[in-house]
Amino acid sequence: MEGRRGRDSPPSRAFVDSEQMPTRGPVAVDDILRGFIMNTFDIDRKAPASASATVLIRAPIDEVWNRLTDISGWPFWNKAISRVRIDGPAKYGAEFTWSTGGLRIQSTIQRFDPPYVLGWSGRAPLIKARHVYWLADLGAMTSVKTEESFSGPLATVSPRWTKSIIQRSLHQGLAALKAACETARGGRFEASQLSA
Repeated sequence: MEGRRGRDSPPSRAFVDSEQMPTRGPVAVDDILRGFIMNTFDIDRKAPASASATVLIRAPIDEVWNRLTDISGWPFWNKAISRVRIDGPAKYGAEFTWSTGGLRIQSTIQRFDPPYVLGWSGRAPLIKARHVYWLADLGAMTSVKTEESFSGPLATVSPRWTKSIIQRSLHQGLAALKAACETARGGRFEASQLSA
């Protein structure tokens, strides 16, 4: 029948504005369905401690995504991470172990939606963490929002202190990601572009 899509045709892309994903701007309906019905992994919004930060990076989304998902390469551009071990490439379900701030963290990728969303859960002594990166394609630039939540004994006993640790870590991580992506492109890093 003329005018109808065949079974193997690409889906039509109807665009809508979404308040639930503010860093992505207009998104395709199938992206919303994939992210919110098929995989709803997010930070723990009821956790005792959580924080977020956003940065604008002067690099296309694919370059930022590739840098962020090269998990074994994190220590080369993020000096707060001392070691990473992952078998194979980043993908949904991949497990990795990494060290930062003297903590050894065991993590599992829980959300992998290239090149827009990367999320993982992690465990360390006294902490259960959930971390998500949201990337928005702005052409020659990329907006990156990151959020993290901590639950467990440490966050329960000292939520304000724990939140300040998360906030500092998110800002430091985004500054390192921005510097790595922009330096690779010959750009100039400006720490003032970070926001909470």
